[in-house]
Amino acid sequence: MNRCANNGCLVDTKLPLPTDPTELYVAPLPPVGCNKLRCVHCGAAVRNAPGLAFATRDDVSAAQLSELYDLKDLTKSRLIDTTHPKFRLYICRCSRWLENDHHFITTPDRDVFTDPNVPWRCDGHPPIQFPHDIHGVRVATRDELRDFVVRALHGFDPPGAMPDEKNAEWLRRLYYRLSPADAGLVAQLAAGSFGDADPVARQRALHFFHDVPDPAARERLADQFTAHRNLFAGIPDRSPRHTTDSTLEHAAWRLLHGSIPTSPRIRDLARAEALAGKASRALYDGIVKADARWLDEHVAEVARAAPDHVKTLEQSFRVTDDPAIYEGLRGRALKAVGKA
Repeated sequence: MNRCANNGCLVDTKLPLPTDPTELYVAPLPPVGCNKLRCVHCGAAVRNAPGLAFATRDDVSAAQLSELYDLKDLTKSRLIDTTHPKFRLYICRCSRWLENDHHFITTPDRDVFTDPNVPWRCDGHPPIQFPHDIHGVRVATRDELRDFVVRALHGFDPPGAMPDEKNAEWLRRLYYRLSPADAGLVAQLAAGSFGDADPVARQRALHFFHDVPDPAARERLADQFTAHRNLFAGIPDRSPRHTTDSTLEHAAWRLLHGSIPTSPRIRDLARAEALAGKASRALYDGIVKADARWLDEHVAEVARAAPDHVKTLEQSFRVTDDPAIYEGLRGRALKAVGKA
């Protein structure tokens, strides 16, 4: 079974609550309501009703909730009234919640009226079995899945994809809806697209792996990145994940960040790039986060390698949580280029 991140998400009627039991929420993608919530106290599957609410904020007994839960039409109960059509009422046999935006089940309760504190959890979603309708496209076999994913990597979005899942975010969520073998096929196809002649395929592959941890894919990217830099450098990223990024080279470094602590090859590549003056927030952010000890020893050299970009380097220092570390790095970097 596949499970929603954060134990599931409660959503109002403006956010998607799919009926397909294989659908689930994947962090940090846009919120998707969990349709398989179950209460760990009473054991009941959680029901939901759009546009309805309890007629009073007064306490409702467990017996009343249980009786209400069994009603096919909740509006037949005197406890229930209509409310704003955006709101969605959730109930089990022992708990209730009225959602007017979205909340993750694991969000700590801070206010009884704004943060849910309910004993509900995602009960698991079955992996996709073929044939299956994927956002309006019928995929019947593993070969058809392969063709479907290749089309997606090259820019195709199925008609039923959610409007806010741009840049094939639906494809990353699809990965988590599949069986391990089928998910592995999707990852294999995405990694193979790092060297694709189509920049759209390269872009979608890079963004795919930001939400799909795969050290082997990052090593494969390093192969392409070092051998064929022209596939990334200066190529626009049409939907960058960070406002400071603009090219596929930046997207590549964002992805390679994850292997700087564990891959000597990628760590050495990042260090060499910094010392060669190939300045970017994407590169510097990764070194600050994952190779801070080395940077502490070489910050002056890194600053002198790209003196016109010392401001970029200084901005990357801000990802540290320690003001003293930030000020120390900043002072030595500025001094190295005569701007202290």
